[in-house]
Amino acid sequence: MLSNKRIFIKIGGSFITDKSRTDSFKQERVRTIARAIRGLRSLAEPDIVLAHGAGAYGHIKAKFYNAQQGIHPEYGWRGFYEIRREMTQMNLEFVKICLEEGLNAVTVQPSAIITAAGGNVISVNAAVISRLLDLGQIPVLHGDIVVDDEQGFTIASTEDILTALVEKMHLSSVVMISDVPGVLDESGEVIPEINPENYETVMRHLGGAKAADVTGGMRDKVKQLYQLIRSGKIKSANIISSNDDPEFMIEVLTHRRLSGTVIR
Repeated sequence: MLSNKRIFIKIGGSFITDKSRTDSFKQERVRTIARAIRGLRSLAEPDIVLAHGAGAYGHIKAKFYNAQQGIHPEYGWRGFYEIRREMTQMNLEFVKICLEEGLNAVTVQPSAIITAAGGNVISVNAAVISRLLDLGQIPVLHGDIVVDDEQGFTIASTEDILTALVEKMHLSSVVMISDVPGVLDESGEVIPEINPENYETVMRHLGGAKAADVTGGMRDKVKQLYQLIRSGKIKSANIISSNDDPEFMIEVLTHRRLSGTVIR
C-alpha cells in the first residue's frame, strides 16, 4: 500500500502536447491520468504533488527568446511575459480537467515561490505546498519562467523544482509519465532499471529531446533523478508511459504492474 507516502507525479509536456506545434494540448491524455490518480487515492490515500511540463506552451517560446539566459538583448523581458501567459493558459486547461475528474487540484504558481541565480534554482518556498497536502489537497506545479537574481529571469523545469522541493519537504517517490515507454537503450528497447552498475553506460548514449526542449530532454531527467536517489532525498523514481486505460495506470502507480524504467 502507498498510504502515508508523498508521491511526486510529473506528467511530461511531450506527453500532453506536441512540442513541435503550439497550442497542441491533448485533453484526453490528461483526463486518463487524472482518472488514474483519482483511483489511486481511493485505494491508498497517498499525498500527491502533481506537476506538468511546459511542452509546446513553453519550450518553443523559451527557445526563440533564449529565455534560460535571461533578459534578451533585443526583446528584453518580452519572453518572460509571453512564456508566463502561455503557461497560465496551459495550466488552467490542465487543472480544469483535473477538477472535472474529481481531483482537488490547486495550482501553486512556481514563478511566485521560486528564485534563481545564474540560471539555477536556488530557493523554493514550500510552505503553501506542505499546507495544501496537510489539508488533503493536490498541489499542482509546472515548468515555468522565474526571477533570476543575476540575469533577470530563467527557466525552471519541473525537475529543477523537484530538486529544490526535496530540500524543504519529504517525498518518498517520483513517477514521471513520458511520451516514451521508459528510458530507451541504443536499440530502442526499454531499460528496466538504472542503478550504480549501469548508470555511466546509460548516460553515454542518452541524448536530448527530439523537439524544442530547453531543459535537456531525457538525459538531464535521468541525471537529476539519479542524483536525488544517490543523495537519499528520494527512495525511488519511475519513468513510464501510459495508455488510454486508467486501470493500467493505477496498477503501475501501485506497483502491481511493472512498466517503464526504475531508477534506484
